[in-house]
Amino acid sequence: MFHHKITARVKLIAVIALGALFFCAEIHAAAAAVRKDSFLSQLLAARGFETQPDAQKNAAFILKSGIVTDPVNNLASPVARIDALRWAIQSLGLSTTARILADVNLADVGVNFRDAATLSSYERGCLIVAARMRPPIFQDSAANFWPKQNISQEEARVILTNVRSASQLTRLELKFSPAPGMELEIFREGTFSNIPKWRVHVDGFNEKSEVDALQRTFASQGFRMESSNPNYEWRLSSALLDDYARVRSLLALAERHGKSARVLSSLQNTNLEKQPFYWALLTISPGSYFMEPIIAPGGVSTLAPLSAIARNSSVSAALNAGFFGVSGRNRGAPIGTLRIDNVMLNRPYQGRTCLGWSKDNRAAFGEVSWDGKSLNDGDPHWNSMDNIIQAGPFLIRNGEIGIESEGFNNSILNLRHPRSVMGLTQEGRWFFFVGDGRDGMHSAGFTLQDVAVILKRKGAAYALNLDGGGSSQLMIGGKIFNSPSEKRERPISYAVGARRK
Repeated sequence: MFHHKITARVKLIAVIALGALFFCAEIHAAAAAVRKDSFLSQLLAARGFETQPDAQKNAAFILKSGIVTDPVNNLASPVARIDALRWAIQSLGLSTTARILADVNLADVGVNFRDAATLSSYERGCLIVAARMRPPIFQDSAANFWPKQNISQEEARVILTNVRSASQLTRLELKFSPAPGMELEIFREGTFSNIPKWRVHVDGFNEKSEVDALQRTFASQGFRMESSNPNYEWRLSSALLDDYARVRSLLALAERHGKSARVLSSLQNTNLEKQPFYWALLTISPGSYFMEPIIAPGGVSTLAPLSAIARNSSVSAALNAGFFGVSGRNRGAPIGTLRIDNVMLNRPYQGRTCLGWSKDNRAAFGEVSWDGKSLNDGDPHWNSMDNIIQAGPFLIRNGEIGIESEGFNNSILNLRHPRSVMGLTQEGRWFFFVGDGRDGMHSAGFTLQDVAVILKRKGAAYALNLDGGGSSQLMIGGKIFNSPSEKRERPISYAVGARRK
């Protein structure tokens, strides 16, 4: 009996002690937790933007400005690792790159968190960027990422230190094989340096009366929208917005009325040394793929997004190709030579470079003339080219840069724009290049000289500039590997596809 009482008492003491231990652990965890308002305030400072002594005001500003685009509730609650990941990526202007990489297999790029399958595709893209950028935001040495685990004060300090370093110099370089016989290299560096503003475009209108009706609806909700009709397609555009909560409200309002909407950032980076740049370079084995021009499903006099052209043609990869004119909504025609499988679909444009290739993988670059029957006065070399496209200017010849005007204006020649280029490497592999632009948060754009220098460094022997701007787009396996400058696919005339042999 005495023994039983003593045992019971010992158990009671043990229970009390264990409860005290858990209580102390909870107090310690609460004391060590990092509040959302504190983390966001420190994130604003780590990015180099002006801050106030009040953490809540700083947190409110970073959210209102759209430097962090996530809606955040309960700023007094603790920061989870997934929160810190998303906010760090957004604050550095890397969100677009994360979306481009959203469907890439993590193992293909050397990121091996076992619990990554629990994340959204966008979050997996964030994880790739955060782990593979230099300096990395998160180390991928652990087996799991633990997205819902709250970060500690020490982990917050490390993340913010890495963001501060990345604000000075950040670089992401990835190289992997998206398909057999293909190698894709992705490059992103730099950060934005000014507070962004935002413009929302609402699309999907067939009639002017429909535009007017929705314009009145938006006005009744406090949104002043201007109507316009670029390339024969109606749209509504907001004024520049400096409150990202209003951006989200406008997107939701457009969705409720069955319309698609897109958000474009607007800022002028004052620090030219830190401007962001993004490009992607796909090299393709001629032993594994045929190259072919591919046109819109409706025929050579129609326009269609690259995704529709590639899907209709069943190619493995595709790049937008030559210049074109627009004659109506989703209607237009190529500018310059277009020859597909020995059929001449469009006449040459005098003074601009053509690229031709044959089924046995011989290629030719130069100007083409056509008398209605033969090429270049019966030149057997050009006449043997099964496929020919025309664009320009010619950027690299025999491994050397030599850019001539070819009748293009100064803007195309010397200013920064999105760019698309096709050519051959020194080893005889085809390549597709795309460089994004007109987006001060994601990529500022490239001059032709910029592109030529990059491609020469990557081993290009021949390189022809193609149509750029809003047309620039690279697709591989049905996935877009760049960010079109209009934040949607522009309908184009034709493209070049790589078809698996």
